[in-house]
Amino acid sequence: MVLAQAVCLADGVPVPWLNTNFRLRKDDFGVFVVGVDFLVVVTLICFIYILDGRQQEFIDQFNNRTIMMTDYTIRIKNLPNDFEYGDRDEILRA
Repeated sequence: MVLAQAVCLADGVPVPWLNTNFRLRKDDFGVFVVGVDFLVVVTLICFIYILDGRQQEFIDQFNNRTIMMTDYTIRIKNLPNDFEYGDRDEILRA
């Protein structure tokens, strides 16, 4: 049972803004749509790449202007483990 059927009566579509009898074929219009879609995808990828670079620049500037705990910490190496001095901190005094 067929409920609806679409029939294509014309192979081309007239272009009214050219003031000629130019008719755009459906095949050519399909190629145009695919080309525009490809251009949009490439533009979007370039935009995301540029946006990512600018975001990284902002993060670097923000980190350079922010005072963090690591700016004022000191790392001391070769301290003995807690079990070696019995958790008595006075042994470690110089």
